[in-house]
Amino acid sequence: MNENKVVKFSYEQLDRLCMDAFQKFGFNAKQASIITDVLLTADMYGIQSHGM
Repeated sequence: MNENKVVKFSYEQLDRLCMDAFQKFGFNAKQASIITDVLLTADMYGIQSHGM
């Protein structure tokens, strides 16, 4: 197995994935949006420990 393989997703793909997942866990759309925004913003700043 190649452990060095990098998989890239667009921001839009990750946004939709997070929104869908959090809503399926029972969060409403506003709550899911806030959580998603925090996680993706952390990723954009390179804070992998607090991103998605």
